[in-house]
Amino acid sequence: MSIQYAPLNGTPAAADTAELRCVNCKSTEILQDYQQGVNVCSECGFIVPGAVISEGTEWRSFADSHSNKGDPNRVGGPEDELYGDVSAGTIIGGGGAFGKIHNRAMMDSKQRAVNEGFQRIDAMQNINMVVINPQAIRRAKEIYKAVVESGKIKNKKVDILSAACVYLATRIFGPSVPFQQFCLHHDVSFRLVGKQFKVIKELKLHKVKSSGNAASACTAANSTTFIDGFCAKLGLPRKIGEAATSIAQSVIKKLIVSAKPSTEAAACIYMASLASPEQQHRRSLEEIAEVSSTSSSTIQSFYTSNLYPNRHDFVPKDFSTAQLVQQLPNC
Repeated sequence: MSIQYAPLNGTPAAADTAELRCVNCKSTEILQDYQQGVNVCSECGFIVPGAVISEGTEWRSFADSHSNKGDPNRVGGPEDELYGDVSAGTIIGGGGAFGKIHNRAMMDSKQRAVNEGFQRIDAMQNINMVVINPQAIRRAKEIYKAVVESGKIKNKKVDILSAACVYLATRIFGPSVPFQQFCLHHDVSFRLVGKQFKVIKELKLHKVKSSGNAASACTAANSTTFIDGFCAKLGLPRKIGEAATSIAQSVIKKLIVSAKPSTEAAACIYMASLASPEQQHRRSLEEIAEVSSTSSSTIQSFYTSNLYPNRHDFVPKDFSTAQLVQQLPNC
């Protein structure tokens, strides 16, 4: 038995569908219902097989919007302030000859420089399986665009400048990654990235107004910002990370100075793992040194000089026993 539908409102069939015939009543009076995307027999309401293609303009109406600004009818999505006029055109990626010719014709020199930097920044969205916050990626692009448009940094290499912008953005949004590890992962020079990083901060280009709701203050990294990432790589549970964070906070309160925050973080994790009552949670200096990109001798030196003498004050009372804390090795 054939399934029939009630007659629908529609328009007479276009010329290219005029030859359609209802397979139920053989009528040629076919209506096209654009809303449902079907051909309907006006005699019996049967759905006639055949594609319906709208030849009208594709547009959306915003007539019911409370805003009185602008034309209520528009084509496409909203323009992205970050990309400006480039977002309305077509950009060909892949680095081929045709793409280069097309992009050169579509964009001026500054737009091409911005686009090249954006592509490089997009390629930096993860660091050793640590995914960078999308807000940080967008903020890095905003900083990069501000640098290019300011014209204050000359002879800049795209990979160096984009790396400096991404590292600045991770200082704001996270995740915090040791500078040395960041540069090694992206195969860029520590010295050159560090130099661009300082220049951008000195020129205050990292404080450029955000096109979103992003904060622009660049926060200083400390040891607590690295602990969660290091513990995750070491396969340590949350309670070890919390104990290491507590130790790091005690170090900060006592104003004990370290050469690098990553060194403090590694030493605090080393102390927390040694003080753990569970043997499987203990990690060697070599294991911690590998994930923190710090030498084992540097971690050992900081632990011996600063943490071990204060072990009874630094290790949380509810984490370990007084006997285990007393028996901690001094090296």
